[in-house]
Amino acid sequence: MRTRRIRAAFIFSMFLVAPAALSAQEQDAAGPPQLPPEAQEMIAELQQVQATLQPIQEQALQHPEIQAAQQELGAEIRAAMAEVEPSTPERMAHFEELIERGQAAQAAQDDA
Repeated sequence: MRTRRIRAAFIFSMFLVAPAALSAQEQDAAGPPQLPPEAQEMIAELQQVQATLQPIQEQALQHPEIQAAQQELGAEIRAAMAEVEPSTPERMAHFEELIERGQAAQAAQDDA
């Protein structure tokens, strides 16, 4: 069961990340030469499909059972990370603090 949830989370994350990563490769003007037309067409199709599925996914993610499963999986991932690297909880707390400080700075700038 745990392996199935981890696999599902991985597939879910790839669904979100792959179109953006492909798009970033395509837009990198300083990088390698342009992709072949077939690859560009595939990237465009991936982006269209992702744009169609994203609102559906966002709606599905509002379901209480899905939210609970996400929280449970997140806790399992954090626990596994702490097993691999014991300083992970401190690093994550520092990361969250940085995010909060950034949000506070953004809010202060917006109010100015």
